[in-house]
Amino acid sequence: MPDTVGFLFTSVVVDIRIAVVSHWQKINSLLQVTVEGKIAIQVQGKEPEYFGEGATVSFKPGEVHKFWNPG
Repeated sequence: MPDTVGFLFTSVVVDIRIAVVSHWQKINSLLQVTVEGKIAIQVQGKEPEYFGEGATVSFKPGEVHKFWNPG
């Protein structure tokens, strides 16, 4: 593993009732910001959490997670 870990920046629009399958980032951390609406996030082995506009959630490298639009 490298001595430094970067961040991965992406933009995703998730339609209602569409889920992104469980996944992880091998090296990068992920910072997820909810810009509009609501999002449900579940880290493997934990209960789902629900966030609204302006919420920021981060994931460490290797942390398995998924997210979806709860409608």
